[in-house]
Amino acid sequence: MNRRNFIGKTAIGAAAVTVIPRHVLGGNGFIAASDKINLGYIGNGKQVYTLLNSIGACKETVAVAASDVYKRKLDMFVVAAKRITATKV
Repeated sequence: MNRRNFIGKTAIGAAAVTVIPRHVLGGNGFIAASDKINLGYIGNGKQVYTLLNSIGACKETVAVAASDVYKRKLDMFVVAAKRITATKV
């Protein structure tokens, strides 16, 4: 590798860092993607809402997955999870 190639690749790398959106790296008012805690819930019975409200109160947590054999329970949980997530934005 010669000096000209090195300087060119370094300039491209420096430009790439300046193009990255601020919310990816974090900063004031933003949480970096690596600082978020993604949660998945299995079984959406009575206790899941206590967990969702208490763990969901932390601004770093996001409910990203849920499963239940009863579609009605799953649909109710999705609505509640979206409501809690909307308050964090």
